[in-house]
Amino acid sequence: MNTNSTFFAVSRLTRTLSLCFALALTLPLLFLGCETTRASSSAREGSAEAETSAVRSGAGPDARVATVTVPQIPSSVEAFRAWRDEVATTPEGGAATWIVALYLYTQDEELGNACLTMQADRSHLVEAARDDEAHYRGHRIHGSSRDALESTLRPSRQPFVPASYFEGTSWQTGYALPQPPRTITFRIQREDDESARLFVFSSGADRDRPISMKRNNRGIWKAYEWSTIVTGIREPQQPEIDDDF
Repeated sequence: MNTNSTFFAVSRLTRTLSLCFALALTLPLLFLGCETTRASSSAREGSAEAETSAVRSGAGPDARVATVTVPQIPSSVEAFRAWRDEVATTPEGGAATWIVALYLYTQDEELGNACLTMQADRSHLVEAARDDEAHYRGHRIHGSSRDALESTLRPSRQPFVPASYFEGTSWQTGYALPQPPRTITFRIQREDDESARLFVFSSGADRDRPISMKRNNRGIWKAYEWSTIVTGIREPQQPEIDDDF
């Protein structure tokens, strides 16, 4: 091999080694950059999800989340009270028992009336003029508060509203309750020793809905303001008709 050939061969080898060395330094940096980009993207997505959730609920990103389990739907006043006394020692427990009472009202008006009267804050109650007007222990929910319930929950309107607050329901399935145990999840926006404001998701609405609770002298949290809870939601999907005419 002559001198020129040797020189060119050495030059090519030097360039090749330099290129390999540069790649060895660059690839880890490229990999690190990709990882950083992915991490930043994930962080942005997580932040967007949190902001979307906060907007949907109205409770804010710092709201405490609490889930209440409903083992069985009570079938009597006594069963409802026993369960209520057990779980309504927290704002979310009291709100859950109110939603169950609303559901009972749509299934059995007499039972539901008794449970609603039991679980409403005392400011919403009046003494019944006659025994046949009393719903629980000689009391009933007074006119304006009761109108807010009946305007939406009567059979000809939207009796499926309370069911929409149970997790696992959907307008596509007619708001049918899932198999027990069932759950209801709340976001607690504000709470102190005497009152609380919570938000609950409805599977038939685009935004979580507020309910305000007050704690009575025996430590039971009862519904104080519930007007938004009993407003209308998306109509359930109607089953397909098999037209065999």
